[in-house]
Amino acid sequence: MELVLVRYYLELARPADAVEAVLSRDPQAWLPEIVRASNRRGLEIVCTVGLNIGRRRIDREVSLNVSSPHQLGDTCVIPIAWTPTAEHSMLPSLDGDLEVSPLGDDRAQLAISASYRPPLGWLGALSDRVLMRRVAEVTIKDFLDHVALGVEANIQVESAASRPEGPPMLATPGPKPRRDPPSG
Repeated sequence: MELVLVRYYLELARPADAVEAVLSRDPQAWLPEIVRASNRRGLEIVCTVGLNIGRRRIDREVSLNVSSPHQLGDTCVIPIAWTPTAEHSMLPSLDGDLEVSPLGDDRAQLAISASYRPPLGWLGALSDRVLMRRVAEVTIKDFLDHVALGVEANIQVESAASRPEGPPMLATPGPKPRRDPPSG
């Protein structure tokens, strides 16, 4: 059975090196909303992936493995893989990469490129063509949106922490102006 390839990307109004710095940390720092449990210092985590259908959210639990980042030209690549935790899940295992690429000095592209094999043999391949491929695309979009939210939250916290305390000074105080007594 053939691999199915999926890709999604978005742009962040942040420098690529700031995004890379956040994604180089423990995944629990940039996936706080969907992490359920962690072991091995965050390198293998249990999280939820899913999609929204109207007001209803459909989640499935997966074991997410995040490997060490490496550079490919000016792109930072972080290998990831997820495997459903349920034994008979309709959700396939997925292997892919998170990618951070600069788009100028103050913008970055955050992308996910991944592949999976539809479960259930030929029946799964047929359902993938009809519906499941779209579910996979929406699921990785949702996952990357959560990653982007986590990255943004981390950068905002760091930015706030690096600002000086108190209100900003608009001008440096100097000597008071001298008033000459009225002549008279």
